[in-house]
Amino acid sequence: MKKLLLSLFMLMPLMASAEEYSGTTGYCTWHLDTETGILKISGEDRMYDYSFTTNAPWHQYLENIRTVEITDGVTTIGTYSFYECSSLTSITMPNSVKSIGKRAFLGCSQLSSINIPNSITTIEPATFAQCSSLTSISIPNSVTSIKSDPSGSNIRTGTAGAFHGCTNLTSITIPNSVKEIGAYSFCDCPNLKKIIVDDLTAWCNINFEKIRDEIGNPLGYAHHLYLSNDENTEITNLVIPSSVSSISDYAFYGCTGLTTVTIEKRDTPLTFGNGTFDGCDNISDVYCYTETLPDGDGFVISNATLHVPESLVDYCKNTAPWNGFGNIVALSETG
Repeated sequence: MKKLLLSLFMLMPLMASAEEYSGTTGYCTWHLDTETGILKISGEDRMYDYSFTTNAPWHQYLENIRTVEITDGVTTIGTYSFYECSSLTSITMPNSVKSIGKRAFLGCSQLSSINIPNSITTIEPATFAQCSSLTSISIPNSVTSIKSDPSGSNIRTGTAGAFHGCTNLTSITIPNSVKEIGAYSFCDCPNLKKIIVDDLTAWCNINFEKIRDEIGNPLGYAHHLYLSNDENTEITNLVIPSSVSSISDYAFYGCTGLTTVTIEKRDTPLTFGNGTFDGCDNISDVYCYTETLPDGDGFVISNATLHVPESLVDYCKNTAPWNGFGNIVALSETG
């Protein structure tokens, strides 16, 4: 019996009890329970902004943080708040959060899902960069801008874009509200396969930033565009209705899933931006049902056949940029 008691006594120092830590961050408070792994941020205002050199007060306990709970009332998640929180697997953010600082979740390599509140309008540079366990992202319809910051060493370190280096990301849902996507937003996302959109007209009007050789359009990595519906139908035959007056630069850049393009009859010219179909190597035919030919050379595809009204065949064969198509035939010849 004495030996048993002695053995238990010797083991007692090894049985460490859970610890709790707390403090303030800006106008909010924080509390970490190491037993549950829950870090809770509470308050009625904003968190403090941190930096690469000035860490959040819970940074020294990163290995203990598995869940972050932002309570209703917190309005801002500070920059670098959960930087390199590599044990973090989930986060809860309420709609009271109006902004998330850049690099807030940079390097959260175990974070497998994110529900971005429907109160966020801008996704800042590197907010979710290097979150290598993320497989899908649904951008809420409050977001208008997805930003990047290619200055300094950000490109080299994989911290230029909002989702830069999310290596296991396979799909993104982008709503009609998005108006601009920064050049490096989805850089180094090699497993991206599917871009899902609600409406093609809205997609055609997004400003896809181009810096050096990097273009903000995630189709450059995914190559396949899907329309949001019950089956998420892939768009292979792109039909551009008469309601669309212009298509932005690089709108379908790299979309190898496209095989045909149809331009419906219209009274006013359709304007194409630069590089609209760059990298769309599988487009074989472009059907133009209008005698009002498009403006701009962004839709000229050298290995495709252009089908136009019979009255325009000779004109297109002898006039740039239309003569840049591989072949030009009358619509009547192809039905």
